[in-house]
Amino acid sequence: YAGGPPPPTSQLQTQQIYIPNDLVGCIIGKGGAKINEIRHMSASQIKIMEPGAVGVGMNGAPAPAGSEGERLVVITGQPANIQMAVQLLYSVCTWSLQLQSVYSMTLCAYSD
Repeated sequence: YAGGPPPPTSQLQTQQIYIPNDLVGCIIGKGGAKINEIRHMSASQIKIMEPGAVGVGMNGAPAPAGSEGERLVVITGQPANIQMAVQLLYSVCTWSLQLQSVYSMTLCAYSD
């Protein structure tokens, strides 16, 4: 490394969360735009696993699976970056759920 010692290598960490299947599309976005934005903003690797995928526990054993209607999301990066990624993912989920709620209330109002 020119001009001094190499920068310290921080240990990357991994966090696994489960998200409802019906929100996966909102998180990915059109053409992957939303998930790529979250990856860029959080400087984290984010993988949305196939349905039925099981996470890995601390000792390498399979982690408890999510419910049948959920997908495993694996986030890798620095701890602060992972925290930001989780917050961004949950904010997209919350926004989507609120939008669905408003939409369903509007449909109910018009169907009465």
